Amino acid sequence: MSERYFVGRGKVLIASINSLGVTTGYNWLGNCPSLTLSTEETRVEHKESYTGKNLTDSIVATGQSATASFTIDEYTKENLEKFLFGTTTSSASATVTSEALLGYPGKYTALTRINLTGFTSLTNVGATTTYVNGTDYRVDLGAGLIYVIPGGAITDGLALKANYAAGASEQISAFTAKPKYYSLMFAGLNQAEDSAPVVVEAYRFRPAPIGSIELITDEFGNLEIEGMLAYDSTRDTNTVDGGFFRIRQTQQA
Repeated sequence: MSERYFVGRGKVLIASINSLGVTTGYNWLGNCPSLTLSTEETRVEHKESYTGKNLTDSIVATGQSATASFTIDEYTKENLEKFLFGTTTSSASATVTSEALLGYPGKYTALTRINLTGFTSLTNVGATTTYVNGTDYRVDLGAGLIYVIPGGAITDGLALKANYAAGASEQISAFTAKPKYYSLMFAGLNQAEDSAPVVVEAYRFRPAPIGSIELITDEFGNLEIEGMLAYDSTRDTNTVDGGFFRIRQTQQA
């Protein structure tokens, strides 16, 4: 038997599946430094009871299952939406006038927008008093936060109005959409064989939500994705494709 080694690189692609079970075009998830398919067989074993050694004398397979796991480096809205079972809302650049908020000395209050491009004024409700930026309050433009400086003119729980400009932003809201099945594809190459093509297709991949999202880290963050492969009866009508996944590669010499 000739040797055949594998060092894999490539793209991880994912496609939605319509009501007819047909894929609707694959999207590249971006750089994925790892991708693993795992298979498992469940079994029942019979132990003999006449030798005194309790030996296994029969093994029957009762089922097979498969899982996929991969790491995504890119925190795109599409990836976050897909693997947080979420929806995305986009907010265009806008000028915000008289946004109501309450001030608390020594504490932050969140505005409705982030990515502020400018802050015009902070006033009382009647706009008869304009508070001084740097004396009565400070603004975190990126996070859209107002910090009320203790000892200033803003008292605890005072009703305020904010006027500012905000740049475009997007919001991904987790667990606002139903989980879906996807077709998962590895469009890869084998560096151990002069970058010969290797394509792996999992027909019905049901991801779990992202297990953890690295928000504070000294390294580049990533998203760890895991999920199960469900049986696809439409593929298993022949013995060529099977009901879970297939691996295609160049013919071995």
